Amino acid sequence: MFDHLITLDNNFNITVINRRVRDIEIIKNKNILNKKIQDTDLVKLIFADDIKNVYITKEKILNRERKIDNGIEKYVEYNIVPVIINDEMEGVAITLKDITNEKRMQRKIYQQDKMESLGRLTAGIAHEIRNPLASIDMYLKLLPEKIDNVEFRKQIVEDIPKEISRLNNLIKSLLDYSIPRPSESTILNVKTEIEFVLRLLKNEIDNDEIDVISKIDDNIDIRFDKDHFRQIILNIILNAIEALKNVTNPMIEISYQQKKEYLNIFICNNGGPIDCEIADNIFEPFFTTKVNGYGLGLSIVSQLCKENSAEITLDKNYKKGAKFIIEIATF
Repeated sequence: MFDHLITLDNNFNITVINRRVRDIEIIKNKNILNKKIQDTDLVKLIFADDIKNVYITKEKILNRERKIDNGIEKYVEYNIVPVIINDEMEGVAITLKDITNEKRMQRKIYQQDKMESLGRLTAGIAHEIRNPLASIDMYLKLLPEKIDNVEFRKQIVEDIPKEISRLNNLIKSLLDYSIPRPSESTILNVKTEIEFVLRLLKNEIDNDEIDVISKIDDNIDIRFDKDHFRQIILNIILNAIEALKNVTNPMIEISYQQKKEYLNIFICNNGGPIDCEIADNIFEPFFTTKVNGYGLGLSIVSQLCKENSAEITLDKNYKKGAKFIIEIATF
């Protein structure tokens, strides 16, 4: 519920402000009626550029979120709507609410979802660990009889550090994924991150004999939170694996389309057409068709996309199965 109200005239002067706004602790000077908003602490809550854009475009801005750094972590969400009377712009109305508790709850849900995903990935993680351990074990068993072989010694010196590094990188990646941390946008290579997720899911993919086709080029980079991106891809692929149970010739295809201002990542499967009601509600919280599901996986995916200036949709015209489209703004 948006319980804080502010109105401005065409000169950015505050004409109405309810008491709930004055009670916000970040507002130090409470006597702000008739003052220009840019001269008050309200600009710590509302982006000044958003207000200017509404005046210029006469288009409303809805559900804008802002993190406030004021010693204590706080989040607000606001709407800015133009006030138009007789086709004339008279000012703007701003409604605001504190969403700090919602954000904290979201983080708890994200963390729970990650832990559940890691539980499913146990076999894949074990496989990733066994491979380098098997190589190291083989070298150690051959060492007594080949210790005098120069080529063998050279090979062991080259290979064992690589396998140890591979183990270290896996453990670091898993720790990065599992430990809660503030979101951080960084430059990611799409192919590298998708391949990491596919390696963790290799056991489930192989057991179900799913043909995974990845058409992502090596040089496709995005700005995204690494943890969020992995969780998005992981949840979509896990949903695909579920949908492909008992399907003949199961297939998952991952491809992309590069545009000037955005990148589309397509993840589709041939698990059969999706019912219209399911398609309409698939990203809604607690909507699920699974007996033991909570309906949070794809809702979390949608939220994580929004937090990274991205959007996920389901292609309702794709009849072979599910086709998810992740649209990511380019940098």
